[in-house]
Amino acid sequence: MRCMPKKAPILTKLAAEQGRLEEIIQAHDGHNLNTQLERAADALRLPEWDAKIANLSGGERRRVALCRLLLEKPDMLLLDEPTNHLDAESVAWLERFLHDFEGTVVAITHDRYFLDNVAGWILELDRGEGIPWEGNYSSWLEQKDARLAQEASAEAARRKSIEKELEWVRQGAKGRQSKGKARLARFEELNSTEYQKTQRN
Repeated sequence: MRCMPKKAPILTKLAAEQGRLEEIIQAHDGHNLNTQLERAADALRLPEWDAKIANLSGGERRRVALCRLLLEKPDMLLLDEPTNHLDAESVAWLERFLHDFEGTVVAITHDRYFLDNVAGWILELDRGEGIPWEGNYSSWLEQKDARLAQEASAEAARRKSIEKELEWVRQGAKGRQSKGKARLARFEELNSTEYQKTQRN
């Protein structure tokens, strides 16, 4: 069968468009979408396909929304308590999924086991500062305990220095006014919030 010359440009455009669409499908692993959907639906214990959303419980709706979000493969996932309404097998599947996820995952959760298994980097918000940590929850907890112990030790030393300076000032050493001024300045420095911040870091 021969193409008519008039139809050749149209067929060329259609072939180019088909090639572009095929690239998009391959980039999003679209040929495996049904398989991925079946696995995710099974792992997340989704209701039957013909179930009406209006009849689903809050937990079922949440699992359907989570499944949809995960299969969309966005660059970033923002998950708020993602393990709520999931059984142990579903949580295990979600952990594996997120481990293989190529984008960024920001999760807010109280599930320590989930954090231990999924987190590779943690940002702690403490006294208005962000403190980054590379590692899982358990390693973060260990370093936080060590950091807090170090802060407590530095604070105890600071308080001891303050007491020492105050005691010296109270004794009212006569004839040492210039030294007294220097010690008062040191006291003010130790008592300042800026000094406390530098000792924390």
